Amino acid sequence: MGALPKVESRGEKMSEIALKDLLADIHILNKELTVFEHRYSLLSETFYDWYCQGHEPEHDAWVMDLAEWAGLYKSRQRLIAQCEASVGV
Repeated sequence: MGALPKVESRGEKMSEIALKDLLADIHILNKELTVFEHRYSLLSETFYDWYCQGHEPEHDAWVMDLAEWAGLYKSRQRLIAQCEASVGV
């Protein structure tokens, strides 16, 4: 497999190293999201849709967990969008 091409991102050249860092961050977030998915037996995408509709958690103890889960999911989606934009997807 050849080296990744340098691609433009916001007017700058994104290096292969920057893309690797971006992908590493996405993989870290995936691992963190998996913990929540197992804990609550729900996929992150399904949870996030539910959360964005303004639903309240069943238990007050879940409030902080769900806020963190939503933040991690939103961060991962933002990084995925950056990665896709940088390679022209």
